[in-house]
Amino acid sequence: MKRIIKLLKLFASDLEMYNQLVEKDIIGLLQNKRTYYLLEYDYK
Repeated sequence: MKRIIKLLKLFASDLEMYNQLVEKDIIGLLQNKRTYYLLEYDYK
């Protein structure tokens, strides 16, 4: 039983880390998009 709990805890912490990474990626993409639009707007 202890092993199962240990595995679940590991899995939960991995998920949390993964979610943080995904959030960072999404924020990065949004920022890149915003700068792209600004560049496009300046170009016109």
